[in-house]
Amino acid sequence: KVLDNTRVNGNYLSSEGLEGDDVWGTRAEWVKLYSTMDREPVSVTIIDHPNNVGYPTYWHARGYGLFAANPLGQEVFSKGKESLNFVLKKGESKTFKYRMLIHNGTILKPKDVKKFSFVESMYESYFDGSDLSKWVLPKNNIWWTPENGVLKVKSGPDQTGSILWTKDRFDNFKVRLKFKFVSGTIDSGIFLRGDDQNNPQIQIGISGSLKRDMTASPYVPKQGYPKEAKKVADFLKENDWNKLVIEAIGNRYRVWLNGKHVMDYTLKEANLSGPIGIQLHTKRDMELSFKDIEIASFKD
Repeated sequence: KVLDNTRVNGNYLSSEGLEGDDVWGTRAEWVKLYSTMDREPVSVTIIDHPNNVGYPTYWHARGYGLFAANPLGQEVFSKGKESLNFVLKKGESKTFKYRMLIHNGTILKPKDVKKFSFVESMYESYFDGSDLSKWVLPKNNIWWTPENGVLKVKSGPDQTGSILWTKDRFDNFKVRLKFKFVSGTIDSGIFLRGDDQNNPQIQIGISGSLKRDMTASPYVPKQGYPKEAKKVADFLKENDWNKLVIEAIGNRYRVWLNGKHVMDYTLKEANLSGPIGIQLHTKRDMELSFKDIEIASFKD
């Protein structure tokens, strides 16, 4: 409990722009409790770490001064719509990391808090136009070809399809890349931490089941498309390069297409670690290209 122990009534502000009692029971990257003491602005801000289970956390934030992150409260706060794929066995431990800012003298604005937030590491190139050494090439590879500075992806004569996996595994990360449709009916995507029902794929091109473009939308095996990206038709370039940015933090996934935030989805039970894959769908005659593939993991 803070502030109210000194008989000072406080107010709340979250990274999502919510204030006061509206902050309680919501997700946010950070929450600030602020008031005045001796006629000076004072505040306590708690910042969640991207590698924490349940990020961005739910918050207990009450007007009488109870202020706490609740990273394991997803099922309660979401009324059963969300849960965590998190098990702690007897004798095991888990470290949660937070950053606390205690500030006085001036009003701490959201842009000021952002300066102290946890940031991702520098992006690392995973394809610079020629090198596929960071990927697991399939045997008898005929699908994945570096050519003229781009990764050429083309169906084989038997249309068996293929997935190109990173050698590295990732927990919380951002991947950014550029893609371009070349020919045929494009049905591709980016696998996030694996390819089973606990791992969403971000679609690129036409959905085989829905028969329409679902670029930037999540596809989950055995569930289909639980959410559709917004206004993709307004931003997608059919005959030019498109920039795709995907963020995976815990079981929350966000997507930007050509600089526009188009999708935000939370998978109820998601695997929290695994490789990243690029898909060439089976039973398709198509060609597309990728370039400037970069991945950034979040620092501790």
